[in-house]
Amino acid sequence: MRAISAWCFTILLLVWAAPAGAEGSAAPTESWVVARGLTADELGRIAQELASDDAGRREGAVLTLTTLHPESLPGIKKRLRELSRRRPQKDDARAALTAFRHAVGSRRADDGVDIAPGVAKALAQQRSPARLAMAEPLLMLRALERMRSPEAGQRIADIFLLDEPGVWSHEARLVRVRGGLALLPTLIHLRGHESSRIRDWARSAVRALGMDDPKKATSIEDPELAARVIRAYADPLHFPAMPIIVRLVDSPSLQVRTAARDSVARFGKNAIWQLRELYQEIASEPASKRWKAPQTARELYARIDAPRNQRAAALLEQGMAAFVAGDLETMQVRYDLLLAQHPDFGERAKMAGGYAALGEAALAADALDRARDAYRRALRLDPDASEADAWRARLAFVGAERSLSRGVVDLPSYERALAHDPGIAAAATARDRLTGELAARKRDRKRLAAFGAIALLLGVLFLTLRPSRPTAKA
Repeated sequence: MRAISAWCFTILLLVWAAPAGAEGSAAPTESWVVARGLTADELGRIAQELASDDAGRREGAVLTLTTLHPESLPGIKKRLRELSRRRPQKDDARAALTAFRHAVGSRRADDGVDIAPGVAKALAQQRSPARLAMAEPLLMLRALERMRSPEAGQRIADIFLLDEPGVWSHEARLVRVRGGLALLPTLIHLRGHESSRIRDWARSAVRALGMDDPKKATSIEDPELAARVIRAYADPLHFPAMPIIVRLVDSPSLQVRTAARDSVARFGKNAIWQLRELYQEIASEPASKRWKAPQTARELYARIDAPRNQRAAALLEQGMAAFVAGDLETMQVRYDLLLAQHPDFGERAKMAGGYAALGEAALAADALDRARDAYRRALRLDPDASEADAWRARLAFVGAERSLSRGVVDLPSYERALAHDPGIAAAATARDRLTGELAARKRDRKRLAAFGAIALLLGVLFLTLRPSRPTAKA
């Protein structure tokens, strides 16, 4: 196995696995190594290793550049500006991309093969300035594709604009094919790009996905993706989509509903006629002409949310009544239903005490997983509750006990539990037992008791055996 040089090893120390489901990036489906928060200068130093004679260094640089984290986006932006100042000739650039394709065994320019794996192989054969100039942005392009955020989309556009028209055409088509519907928000956003080349690419890509119609594009089943599409229509403002977005302010999906309302706020006064029309449908009376767009929206949302809030309030009341009656099972059913149907309910903090009681009951029954989930939910619902420290203490204690059940001693969690609540005796007992402090104290107490007994015995013997003094009369 080829040894990686000390420099490359240092670079890889900066890298670690990205957390799954991070907001604003795609959840990894592979076990990637992701470089986080690299600056333009650091990216430049890594790219220099592509020209190294050491294959390990080159492979380390390829790995890092293809797995950049969204925190590196500012550095990528600056680095691409630096790269744009010195580019190879058009024919040389195309020849470099062709060399990467040939290195992965492809002989056709119109196939769908990913040519990025061919970079390391092609650079092993020849490290010409053109190949190095094309390798770096190509590798960064793969990292940007995985991020799937508006800012990452802007950087993708920057890469396509690095070279003369036609150089990146094939890659642009494959980016759309690989991205599929997940790329739709980025494409909608890029239709307003300052470059006509990017605008044309984004429009044709949206057509290729069959998502020209805003009504269809905002009706995607995935609520998270639909919400991102809605926000893309508002940045920059896409007025043909405005009437459809106004209708989505009453969506049953919280994500879609929130995105629609945020987007309506961005459209501002332009949306007032659609807001008034929907208000009249909902309220069965016209909206006041004195209301400007923001107030019309607030009045409309209040009408829309009233039935939903009433249902949520009824579930809360039923759950609280069950809690007072000591029926924790019924309480949990009502509270769980409320949170599932109304995750944005304004009085959610009132349920925290009930879930904490569930955690206490589960802990008493040694149901550690249920206790953990209940205490976590209590803290999410009301992290500033007066009892929050006690809940954090029990959550830490439950975590330590779960680890112990798997044969892992987690003393810091016991210490954390006691830091939040020094009165949690079970944590103190467990900590002392596991550290030996309890046994030591017992030994000390036994020694003290033994010393006391010996001292008492010696005292008795002394008093018994000492000679008696003659009395004054004698």
